[in-house]
Amino acid sequence: MEGGDGAAAAAAAAAAAHSAESELVRDDVTREAHIRYFSMFLGLVPKAYTSLDTSRLMMVYFAVNALDMLGALDRLKNRQEIIDWVYMQQVVVVDGQNGPGCGGFLGGGFLGPMGSCSSSNSSNNNNAEDEADGVSKYHQAHVSMTYCALLVLAILGDDYSRVDRAAAVAGLRSLQQPDGSFQAVAMGTENDMRFVFCACAVSFMLQDFSGIDVDKTARFILASQSYDGGFGILPNQETHAGAIYTAVGSLALLGRLDDIDRESLERFLVSRQVQGFNGRINKVPDTCYTFWVGGSMQMLNRVDWIDVESTRAFLLSCQSPIGGFSKHPGKPPEAYPDILHSHYAVTGLSLIAEPGFAAIDCSLGITTRAYSSSSFYNKGGSGPLTGMGTPYRPPTDLQVVTTDA
Repeated sequence: MEGGDGAAAAAAAAAAAHSAESELVRDDVTREAHIRYFSMFLGLVPKAYTSLDTSRLMMVYFAVNALDMLGALDRLKNRQEIIDWVYMQQVVVVDGQNGPGCGGFLGGGFLGPMGSCSSSNSSNNNNAEDEADGVSKYHQAHVSMTYCALLVLAILGDDYSRVDRAAAVAGLRSLQQPDGSFQAVAMGTENDMRFVFCACAVSFMLQDFSGIDVDKTARFILASQSYDGGFGILPNQETHAGAIYTAVGSLALLGRLDDIDRESLERFLVSRQVQGFNGRINKVPDTCYTFWVGGSMQMLNRVDWIDVESTRAFLLSCQSPIGGFSKHPGKPPEAYPDILHSHYAVTGLSLIAEPGFAAIDCSLGITTRAYSSSSFYNKGGSGPLTGMGTPYRPPTDLQVVTTDA
């Protein structure tokens, strides 16, 4: 009994210490814990993420970008190894056998060794000839993974010298739909604003918009603006902050931001502040919307409308003692950290100029350091973007003002 009482007392003391630690953690940003958390995803990924193996490039982007914002990118000892791994996900297009929608990147090595992409890949004919190169029938690039791949390469300082630009641009051309939207892969998927943004971002990073019909794309985006000022993922769909970000980001990269109804959009965005930010009317706040809403406000030059104190307080209430951030405030099992919400919480802290965090450019979702040192930073204003309006430029000095209580 005495041993049991001692164990119970020890457990109670440990719980009290953990509770005190949790409260302390929520008072300030635990930078080192977050660095360890994101670094973990560049090695052995936790079992719970098995279902995201097809989107591993997205997780790499979240991890590398967060480390850059945290000022810890120099701690990566395997930078070249990561770059080489990203290029391993590039779909190989064979001259003379190019399938119309193959070019770009896969999300990971889940299909086995990379085979060549041939014209048979875009058919639904599942015969032996289609699989002569192993599993190459299904080696088709995903536009979101191409977006993530180019971001990772830019963050790590790669010059895109190994990117098959022509194949990637041709791949985009095959993904655009008659209404101006984009689907994710050539074999056919849903088509909406998410993939429109990825196509615009890929075109911007490659400095080549010949793979998309710009006017048709802009018309689709503008047709998706709703009566309340926000955007849905498709015309006549409910307004959602994620759709707003992708719509505003696409128009920013196309130089078409002046085409939207800004006043009603800005009103909708600023109304999403409910200590943190929510994504739709009458919803609870969520860490990821700090970026979807705040990033849109940055591109509209309204970042000074963000209430910094309440935003920071909400983000820290979602901070985990082990590193990372949860979706909502709370304790396990209701509120575990995950890499998506952790990444966007860090971008939110960067957006409100948290000390020690690198400034974020929200048009692409990378630091201003990575943006301005990239191969696609069009400093001179010339090149493929000429004649498309004024391309978005990242702010050089973010002035963030705390709203008076």
